[in-house]
Amino acid sequence: MTTSTAIPLPGQVLALLGGLSLLGVSLWILPGSPVTLWRADAAVGAGELDDAVQHYDDVARTGWTFELRRRALRRSAVLYATELARPAEARVRLERALRLESDPVVQAELHEQIGHLWAANREPAIALRSFLAAHAAHPSHRRAPERLVLAGRAALDADKESTSAEIWALLAESYPSHLSVARLAQARIALVHNDAHRAHGRFSEAFEAARTPDQRAAARLGIATSLERLGNLDEAIAELDQLDLPGGVRDRRLDSLKVRRDVRGR
Repeated sequence: MTTSTAIPLPGQVLALLGGLSLLGVSLWILPGSPVTLWRADAAVGAGELDDAVQHYDDVARTGWTFELRRRALRRSAVLYATELARPAEARVRLERALRLESDPVVQAELHEQIGHLWAANREPAIALRSFLAAHAAHPSHRRAPERLVLAGRAALDADKESTSAEIWALLAESYPSHLSVARLAQARIALVHNDAHRAHGRFSEAFEAARTPDQRAAARLGIATSLERLGNLDEAIAELDQLDLPGGVRDRRLDSLKVRRDVRGR
């Protein structure tokens, strides 16, 4: 028994080719197609930044999938924030991308990026909310403690000292790797309030928990400053003597303390 194979008629072949051609044209000219994202990337490579952001924004509005739209929004935001120096436009696009995002890792990244843009715009109170949202989106992420540090600093810049104190306490309790950072911040707040006893204790804890030479140096300098304010000049001199400060700073501080000690001893 012989099996026959149907051969497409010329009209069918032409219709198939026409459909493929139409698909190809659609992929090239429709603003929401994946090809438009490629055209935007190519425009960036050619230095045609205005065309690039236009293509990105076209995909962000009408992209065929949410993933395409998110990618377009984030790439557009990078251009606005860096090459075009228009941070407000960048922030708007990151906020739109955030509304389309369900992955907590990416949500945290977007909140953090938005926070940096608010901070650069000298809006620390709004930046604070973004950094806290970044931490809350993924508290177990490796960058979670750094996001709390950013929030704590933003709170201080926004004159929200009680909020800052809560953040440093949370950092110390939740992330042992950042205990020294938290204690340094708490000690500096104590010094601002002229509480040298508390500051000395916090600086001492920071020194014990230090994980880097910079942290140890900052803690030791804080200990010396606290001792100086407490009137323990000999101990302050002993602490300073172990520090390696640049540009003769240590020697000037030591000379000043020794003069004060000698004057007081007369």
